[in-house]
Amino acid sequence: MPSAMQNPVNFFSKSSLSLFDSLNIPLAIADKNKELIWHTKVFASMIEGNILGVKIDQLFDLDTARLDSDDVIVEENLFWEVRIISTKEKHDKIGYIIYLEENKQTSDKLSRRVKSIKNFAHDLNNILTSISNSASFLKSNYEKGEYPKHLLDTLEINSQRAADIIQQVLSENTSRESIKKKVDLRQLLEELENSLQNIVRSDINIKMNIDNDLSFITSNYSDIYRVLLNLSINSSEAIRRKGTISISASNINSNSLPANYNKSIKQYVKITVKDNGSGIRKKHIHKVFNPEFSTKIRNRESGLGLNIVKSIITDHNGYIEVKSKWLLGTEFVIYLPARDMFQKSELTANNEKIILIADDEETILELLTDLLESYNYKVIKTRNGLEVLNILQTETEIDLMIIDRKMPAMNGIECIRKLRVLNYKNPIILTSGSQSILNDDAISELSVNRIMTKPYDFKELLEEIKILLN
Repeated sequence: MPSAMQNPVNFFSKSSLSLFDSLNIPLAIADKNKELIWHTKVFASMIEGNILGVKIDQLFDLDTARLDSDDVIVEENLFWEVRIISTKEKHDKIGYIIYLEENKQTSDKLSRRVKSIKNFAHDLNNILTSISNSASFLKSNYEKGEYPKHLLDTLEINSQRAADIIQQVLSENTSRESIKKKVDLRQLLEELENSLQNIVRSDINIKMNIDNDLSFITSNYSDIYRVLLNLSINSSEAIRRKGTISISASNINSNSLPANYNKSIKQYVKITVKDNGSGIRKKHIHKVFNPEFSTKIRNRESGLGLNIVKSIITDHNGYIEVKSKWLLGTEFVIYLPARDMFQKSELTANNEKIILIADDEETILELLTDLLESYNYKVIKTRNGLEVLNILQTETEIDLMIIDRKMPAMNGIECIRKLRVLNYKNPIILTSGSQSILNDDAISELSVNRIMTKPYDFKELLEEIKILLN
């Protein structure tokens, strides 16, 4: 950072500003209303856009409370670091000095992102193929008035899987905890079976054995799907000639688990992937989850290492075991916590509760309104935080609010902060299109009851609403 920035209020003459521009210093100035009033050419080229008049809290996605209270704010993204210095107490017209610096770790981060994108690309292509084929088949049956449910299920499942993958690719830090939602494991396993039929060799038989009353789980759909897909493909590669891959899933009480497993969780789901392939030598069995371990001659570019498989299961508060006999086959056993049975209960209509929705995306606003009204909730629609506050002045009996984080005029976080100051104590669900919302420290101070990411799982949203209103 240039030494001139140590005392920025001394450098606001026209000659000084011209000097900054000629020296290619990425610098900008905002007034006390937080609007950009000047910037160097190199600053604009790094931001890539016409930014004069834009508010810096919107430009850098910052909480306005931080800008009002902190003297210095430092934030970074994949490409640059921004340093914002408040001068509003020292200068009549100048509110903030903004300095950009290229992120020195950009190349390393880009390398990791490219590798991550390559790992997801194969899965995403399979998903899009399933969606395209299902849509084509539905279209061909449209005139007959036939809408096979399994095809509709495929469209729904794969759309959610695609959204999960895109969220992970867009995430700046791929090591962040993944977003977990209610997952119908039976449906996931049926989708897995359909995929395997198209992937493994024709001389390999796929056998499925799934409990009829298999519990739901709370998980990231794509993570668990990829774990089971990769274990299954590993099994197929271990089978040299004809063979069988057996996949089973059942409910199990925690009392049946080893003593060192978490018994405070009463119910688990047990999933096994078993093959009659070449097996793993006894001397290697204790190393299978080590990052450097591999028995393969080649690695599939889209495949997961067993160490990553284990880390995903651990992230889901689960356990994974391996049993194998050389030349006889291998069995992987996974235990995942079952979701509470109460949350699987059928939703009932409620014609007494009032729900306010705040979202500037018209399509989402209308879809969510139609959904809630179909369950006889009374819905109030707003499109920004200011409208929410105005509504609250006349409608005080709002039982629950669903507020989007990013809206014009007043964003969701600022709106919720003002609601809590006004002593609004009823439940609030905060929504966002970004996974980074889970790591925002500012949100933890707002007493938000639930955080949900888009695209919504409508069934899960309805269940969360029911739980909060009860």
